[in-house]
Amino acid sequence: TARLHPPAPAPARDPRGERCGGDLLTKPTQFQAPDPEIPANSESRAKSFRPIAPLYSSISVRSDSRLGVILMVSVFITCARWPWVAIFKPNIHPITRMNFERRRNPPCPWLPAVGRTHDFSVTRRHGVKGAEYYADALRYAQFHWTSGKPAQAILQLNKAWMADWEEADVSPKYPPPYAALRWMMESASAGNCGYLGNPVRHFQHLASRLTGPRAEVRSWRAWVCFHLAELVLDRTGFPRDAVQMAREGLWIPSRERALEEVARRGWRGEGEVARGVFVA
Repeated sequence: TARLHPPAPAPARDPRGERCGGDLLTKPTQFQAPDPEIPANSESRAKSFRPIAPLYSSISVRSDSRLGVILMVSVFITCARWPWVAIFKPNIHPITRMNFERRRNPPCPWLPAVGRTHDFSVTRRHGVKGAEYYADALRYAQFHWTSGKPAQAILQLNKAWMADWEEADVSPKYPPPYAALRWMMESASAGNCGYLGNPVRHFQHLASRLTGPRAEVRSWRAWVCFHLAELVLDRTGFPRDAVQMAREGLWIPSRERALEEVARRGWRGEGEVARGVFVA
């Protein structure tokens, strides 16, 4: 009887002495379909099964080794940027680690010092926006400033002005952050301290669109900050939003009117602090 299947060929070897037919990196040898014109029981039919070259026989172990080395080097370079943070602060969010690594601005002398990283939970943990909330908002503003994000720092100063302690006197340790705002805008106006945005436009929108608790006094504070930004920054590079003014018929109060309203409605002593920033 004719043999239906030929004996398995011995695995071929390349000049380097490596196997080409049964390695882990190659697929098993495949065979072509038999020719239908050849009788099923003939010797020629058995010989018509010819092996096809393995699909991945050209893959080299050396190339895979190079790929692994490249991946290991890239991971090492990424992790070596903040090794001590990765060791001593293993639970910090990756984005927070990057922000801590990019710290480059000197601390603001008008804000409390920070010795560790902060995230949004530093202000959200407070149920009542009292004195502790106010101090934490200033610390978070300092963290954003030293991380090279002046625009985010200004937003945290806005949150500090949301503190609800009407009957409290102005703290000599943490006064209303008008001086801190002026210092930040003067330092970042050249663009070498991070993204500043347009504080003039920001405070114009904030003052004209505020809602929520104590919105009136917060709006007057925003108008004070608006005039402070126009005093410190170049009006050519930091203009007002003329489109909003024309579309909504927006009335912009004078600096003196805004200072008077802050002195009347704000914290005790806040009016003097705000007025002193303009003459500094």
